[in-house]
Amino acid sequence: MLQSHNMEQSAGAWNIVTNEQPFVHQALDQLNIAVTTQALLADFGGQQVTLHNIFTNKPTTIPARSVVLVGLRLPNDDLYQQLES
Repeated sequence: MLQSHNMEQSAGAWNIVTNEQPFVHQALDQLNIAVTTQALLADFGGQQVTLHNIFTNKPTTIPARSVVLVGLRLPNDDLYQQLES
């Protein structure tokens, strides 16, 4: 089951713009993968993670054997740049 640990629940916020978000959340839910958002990873020791809320800096420690970070997509506009020159 997806868990937000008292934080807003969203995996890859940009997915809502690309219409992928429902599919991403359905797949994560089927795999029983917890989702935690609006937090910075402060520590990962192989058995648990310590997260800090991005607004309050309040730490939260939860059991976890792995971590998946969702971040920025970097554009690959090499072809566009070549065509423009």
